[in-house]
Amino acid sequence: MQDKFHTRAFVIFLFIFSSVLVGIIISPFLSTTGIQIILGAGVVLITAGIYTAVRIYIVNQRKLLKASEGISDRSEVGFVVDTFHELVEKLKEKEKELERLKSLAEDRAQQLAELSAGIAHELRNPMSVIAGYAKLLSKRIDNSNKQAVDAILNEIQGMDRIISELLTFTKPADINKTPVNINKLVEETAGTVVSGNNLIKLTVNADAAVTINADEFLLKQALTNLFHNALEAMPEGGALEIDLSIKHNSAEIIVRDTGHGISDSIIQKIFLPFFTTKEKGTGLGLALVQKVIVAHGGSIDVQSAGDRGTAFRITLPAGE
Repeated sequence: MQDKFHTRAFVIFLFIFSSVLVGIIISPFLSTTGIQIILGAGVVLITAGIYTAVRIYIVNQRKLLKASEGISDRSEVGFVVDTFHELVEKLKEKEKELERLKSLAEDRAQQLAELSAGIAHELRNPMSVIAGYAKLLSKRIDNSNKQAVDAILNEIQGMDRIISELLTFTKPADINKTPVNINKLVEETAGTVVSGNNLIKLTVNADAAVTINADEFLLKQALTNLFHNALEAMPEGGALEIDLSIKHNSAEIIVRDTGHGISDSIIQKIFLPFFTTKEKGTGLGLALVQKVIVAHGGSIDVQSAGDRGTAFRITLPAGE
């Protein structure tokens, strides 16, 4: 394109130069009028040549600009397409990595469940023998020594509870959903936990009947752990208040106690397995609660105001 412009400009220049040169050569043989005509024609030719050259230059520049814009547009589109493909490939790699980690976590969970089951079996057999002999011994000794035997039986029961929690926590959550009346489940479970404790005032508030699809056994186990946790926070007595409601197509359960409260540093770790601040705690109670709730597609969070107690809020899907 540049070569064509140069060629046209050279032809125009050559034509003008030749015309002027011819005019100069023949001017001595012409009259004054003829010379004026030749000069006028030369000026016209020069002006026309300059105009033509400028116009050719502008046209060529426009063509070059359009061509460069086309190249730029194509380059930008190509860049966007390449970037998109690169992001898609990275996303696929991340998905594969996520699937690999998920599979690895499932394998580890299965191994942990099998290991826990084996340990539980090995521990429970001798525990059963010890408990059997302790019960037999309690029938043959006098009352002065019976307290020691009762202590043995209580410790065995505590060990059995720890083993049960460990097995439940490590076992993959197998959810068998059926329609569950949350009002009835909460009232019965809380009543059983508080039963015999005259220091606790139990209140259950419900706007209306709340029914969801859930695994009643697992949900009852989770609520039992949560209610026991509330009572342990009130060793000298207090109030346990439970609110039930339906909000935004979800069942909401709020469990409040008037215990000693939980610090912010502990709240951040409260659902971690084996984390506990209790002398005889296993650290699996609240971890199991969270596992069951999450397995149902729900969520649980906690708020505590220093010495004014703690509130746990459970949200469960009501439309499934």
